[in-house]
Amino acid sequence: MNLSEVLERINSLGGRFVIAIDEAQYLRFSSARYAELIAWATDELENVSFILTGSEVGLLEDFLRIHDPESALFGRAHVEIKLKRFERRQSLDFLRKGFDEIGLEVRAEELEEAVDELDGIVGWLTLYGYNRYLGLSHREALKKLKEDAKRLVVSEFSKLKELSPRYELAMKAVANGRHRWREIKEAVELLEGKKIGDKNFSNVLNNLVRYGYLEKTVEGYFIPDPLVELAFK
Repeated sequence: MNLSEVLERINSLGGRFVIAIDEAQYLRFSSARYAELIAWATDELENVSFILTGSEVGLLEDFLRIHDPESALFGRAHVEIKLKRFERRQSLDFLRKGFDEIGLEVRAEELEEAVDELDGIVGWLTLYGYNRYLGLSHREALKKLKEDAKRLVVSEFSKLKELSPRYELAMKAVANGRHRWREIKEAVELLEGKKIGDKNFSNVLNNLVRYGYLEKTVEGYFIPDPLVELAFK
């Protein structure tokens, strides 16, 4: 039975059925034509809906190509939700309400330190809260989170590293204090042991920005996620 037959069978059951795919950008590595399948299901199956989520927004957009007239998904009705980092007040409120829901008392200074360490990254705040729910102390929860985050970052970045080792070298350079285009390039050239063309290197940084690993400001390039920065140091 192929996937379209499975979806048709689901659709025939009646009632709304939602298929949620986390980190959907990795579907692009499959030989299956998922974009075409989703487009067909959107047109033909009234009871089936899709939710696609991804932490690497640029890669997910590259895969879906919703705004590309040549994409199968172009013109299909959809809603895009981009979750930004919480502001400090929102992060503290998020943790307090979460702990209130599970009836766990956490000292204010521990919440403050957790937010200092994790910034407004919702996923990390959630994992910290979950570690405390499991019974870990504040210090144990942060330590375990950092260890898990490093493994997760290395795993997720491995596909990009396969495309070019320069991605990892650029991230290491930024994590260790190089923020200007020229000084990042010089650091990567030193690590690689050879000169790199300006256009090729700009493509590396532009892709890292597009994939969400780097953030470009008037002061240079920075890693917006503190635990990603820690992983590359």
